[in-house]
Amino acid sequence: MKRLTAITRPFTAAAGVPVPPAKAALNYLAVCVVVIAVVWASLAAAGISLNFDFVAQYRMRIWDGFCMTVGISAASLMLSLVLGVLVAAGQGVRFLPLRYLCDFYVKIIRGTPLMLQIIVIYLGPGLLGMANPWPSGSGGRMVAAVVAFAINYACYFSEIYRGGIEAVPKGQTEAGQVLGMTKPQIFFKVTLLHAPAATTAFLPTTAP
Repeated sequence: MKRLTAITRPFTAAAGVPVPPAKAALNYLAVCVVVIAVVWASLAAAGISLNFDFVAQYRMRIWDGFCMTVGISAASLMLSLVLGVLVAAGQGVRFLPLRYLCDFYVKIIRGTPLMLQIIVIYLGPGLLGMANPWPSGSGGRMVAAVVAFAINYACYFSEIYRGGIEAVPKGQTEAGQVLGMTKPQIFFKVTLLHAPAATTAFLPTTAP
């Protein structure tokens, strides 16, 4: 029994307790090994053999595609983080049209698939008879993809930020008012950046 416990100890942890990085890496590795083994056994049972010779043949195209994917992801992430903060701020303003506009934006984006949003953003202006705002060629498609991803991700980031902002105690806001700060200053300098409740609420969710 003790030997069994010693074997399973690296793969067990109490719920709600942070897992050490080395232990987490070991378990991720174990999961990857199991998944690869299951897939490989399933393919072998089906009589399917995988040939990876094309990787060497098309390595430059694969590398270009990888770099393009990383670039699109990074640009979309940067834009969506900024836009998410603006939408979250807009959901808390007193001006009702702006508040309802931000709320409507969140509901529409969350209620429609990403593929449809990409199609509408890229082809929508042309279908409506408007001038195409995207550059010609593959560059235009990439720009449209970045914009579509940023609009989509910003919706979810705004909800994360809003939850963190609502978790900030009112004492933080009142302290800023006592110091003579304006509402935008309180939002950006106190609530968003220096309030521990907001930081602990949205940072783990936005982390990779």
